[in-house]
Amino acid sequence: MCKKLVIAAVAILVGTAVVKHTTIGSLAQVWWHDAKQAIERQVPPEVQIKQLAVEVGKIDADIKRNLSKLAQQEVDAQRLGDDLEGLKETQATLKAEITAMTKSLENSTEKVSFNGKNWAASRLARQLDGTVAKFERTKSEVKTKEKLLTNKREALEAAHARISEMSAQKEQLRDKVAELQTRLELARLNATRNHATVDFDDSQVARCNQLAGEINDRLARDEKEVDLLTQYGYGTARPKAEETKPTAEVLKAAKKALQDDADRVASEK
Repeated sequence: MCKKLVIAAVAILVGTAVVKHTTIGSLAQVWWHDAKQAIERQVPPEVQIKQLAVEVGKIDADIKRNLSKLAQQEVDAQRLGDDLEGLKETQATLKAEITAMTKSLENSTEKVSFNGKNWAASRLARQLDGTVAKFERTKSEVKTKEKLLTNKREALEAAHARISEMSAQKEQLRDKVAELQTRLELARLNATRNHATVDFDDSQVARCNQLAGEINDRLARDEKEVDLLTQYGYGTARPKAEETKPTAEVLKAAKKALQDDADRVASEK
């Protein structure tokens, strides 16, 4: 069983190496790239915009994590600054002691006075030697911590600048999401308007014109049929539409009728 597992593992490793270092591997990468692009093209734009909005929202979490790290760096830099100030105070104290001891030793050979006490010159010399060594160590430590503090402060400034840039880019991306949403809404509104115009021109008006033509043809056919039936003795002629006489002719006839009636009455008397 173990032998089979080993053989299978070796086969997988060999197959992976072959795919990675041969043309088959290149083809597989091309196929994968094409398939990935095809899938991405099938995703609706509104879904991609929502995805972008979600990803932009994650920037806040990144900024907060960076701010947490930055807070710790601020505390470390403050502590280092406090230590450095303490070392500088110690250095100043040691320097003052060295100056005082040196002055005392220069003014005497056997007995010296230092800090209100009498010292043997040899003992004070040993004390001075130790103080000088401590002073040199302190001075070296101050120099090292000054450089370290400078580096920390520069790193803090760069971190603050980076976080400010992240925040500005986040706001720009939020504006971009809003812009994309507006563009999508306008595109869909324009598409709806264009579609509605096509439906109106090609359907409703066309149907009305077709129906009017059918009614006209049917009435003309019915009228012709009545005329033919009458012509061949199967019906009565269609009543002709009454003709409208001119107004002047009607008035002339009316006046003539009144005059004739007036003449008749006069003759009867």
